[in-house]
Amino acid sequence: MTMTLQEKIIFILQNHKKQAFGALLFIITIILIKNFGISHYLSLDYLHTNTNHLHEIIEKNYCNAIGIYLLSYIAACALSIPGSTFFLTASGFLFGTIVGFFLAVIGATIGGLMLYLSSRYMIGSWVQQYFKVQLTKFNNEISHHGFFYLLMVRLIGILPFFVVNVLSGITLIPPFTFVWTTCVGMMPFALTYAFIGSQLAHMKTLTYTGSPAIITALSIFFIFKIVLVPLFYKKIKHRRARVATKRVDSVNENR
Repeated sequence: MTMTLQEKIIFILQNHKKQAFGALLFIITIILIKNFGISHYLSLDYLHTNTNHLHEIIEKNYCNAIGIYLLSYIAACALSIPGSTFFLTASGFLFGTIVGFFLAVIGATIGGLMLYLSSRYMIGSWVQQYFKVQLTKFNNEISHHGFFYLLMVRLIGILPFFVVNVLSGITLIPPFTFVWTTCVGMMPFALTYAFIGSQLAHMKTLTYTGSPAIITALSIFFIFKIVLVPLFYKKIKHRRARVATKRVDSVNENR
């Protein structure tokens, strides 16, 4: 018997309540951000226009300002709202390079962990259950090299931050591995963009070309990423060869 569209929707909602709740929460968040003009405040133009006023508020309410920044960044990461670059840059713009760097790493790690856990709870267990056979080879690869792959995509920036958080939740990567690789992998990004933000806070216009320091920082950052690509590639080949050798040795011993 063929189900109607309405019946299909009801069936999906009844059998996949966690997934439906997560999707509904994300949609509501996006609607609220658009309708209440929150996105207006999440822009460098707004920060630059109100630089003096924001810095005065931070001076008077330093701890509260740190708390608001962290909660905002954590919430954005946890709800998979695009805008990681803004928060990284804003950290330096508002608090300076060093403090901004630490705040950005902390916010990204905690927020990323929350999205990772919710992804695992809502869809990770379901994916692993229904595609257990198809994911056997993939899960085996993750068990041997999972932390290395995760660190690689973090440092090189192959995928958007929130995409990595969601995909990590679907895999069998342990929470501790996720946390330390996220923390380490975010450091180059956090330091670079916090520095850029601190420079923009003292510039008359938001143009990178007007600052040799920003151009130098970006150049070093991109060279760093380019150099990492062949290093990770060689390391992965070496690790795979080593695992394959161990398997052959184990088979020979069992014989």
